[in-house]
Amino acid sequence: RCTFEEMEDQEFDQVCMDHTSFVLSWSYPEDPKDCRFRNWSIEVRLDQKCFARKNFFRCNDVPNQDWVYVPECANTRREQTSCTVRGLTTYAFYDVRIRERCSDPTAEADFVNTTAETYPQPAGTPENVTITSPTPFSFHLTWDPGAEGECVYSYWDVQVRERRVGS
Repeated sequence: RCTFEEMEDQEFDQVCMDHTSFVLSWSYPEDPKDCRFRNWSIEVRLDQKCFARKNFFRCNDVPNQDWVYVPECANTRREQTSCTVRGLTTYAFYDVRIRERCSDPTAEADFVNTTAETYPQPAGTPENVTITSPTPFSFHLTWDPGAEGECVYSYWDVQVRERRVGS
């Protein structure tokens, strides 16, 4: 899934995410001005961590976080304008900033900023699924829940499909 960020300067095209990473794509100005391109510089900073429990959801600000440079995103080709930021906290919002680094630091532009998020850790699949007391029209089904993850439990969705013998 992707969210398309509306940026004033249209530097960022999209931010795609999963549980512990996001893919950042951006465009760059056609005219590099006085910058002899060296590499892209991307930094991230944790902004909010979210929590969910039964009948409860909240995102808390995480103050005083330092910007963290992402060396895997230091693309040295100007045309290489996407990068995966990995190893992030699940169910969180991040501030992201990017800029073009130049061989002459005085020619470097300011950072362009956006936000990205990581999804909650999904709940695990049920375990120890057992059918007992089968009759021609019913049975008793039991299971143990899987790992809770960061799932806000709503209900169990049990689906039964008729099994045709000899088809």
